[in-house]
Amino acid sequence: GEEDGDGSVHTFVVIVSVLNRDKNGKPTMIIGTSKDVTKAREMQKLEADHSLRYWSIFYSPAVATIFFDKEGYMANASPKACELYEFDIDQMVKQRVHLNDFFNLVFTDLRDTNGYESAKNVGGRTIKYRMASVCNDKNELIGVFIFSKAL
Repeated sequence: GEEDGDGSVHTFVVIVSVLNRDKNGKPTMIIGTSKDVTKAREMQKLEADHSLRYWSIFYSPAVATIFFDKEGYMANASPKACELYEFDIDQMVKQRVHLNDFFNLVFTDLRDTNGYESAKNVGGRTIKYRMASVCNDKNELIGVFIFSKAL
């Protein structure tokens, strides 16, 4: 890294190429280029951080979490959610189960799911759930998380 005038540390990739050599093979003309990759490295770090948070939510033994993609199809579920709702995530993904069908709802815009709470009966017990729609920084829908617990 190298400090820029603003006091922040920047990361550069430097590429050195030999353009010409003398008869003994020693470089006589070398060109070097550098590229500031600070933003790209920051984005990689941010993506890794988001991925870590995502997986830590999914594999928390205390939280039953289901994720539906931006079209509303089930994409992932924590082991706790599979146990609670009594389903196999691989089968649900293969069958392209939609959020509206799974919860017997009629959302046309999945952004409207944000904050929605209700309950569902499964196998003789009541499961309370809350929905959270997730958007990127351009306000484009990424998907919907469902957080659930048995009552």
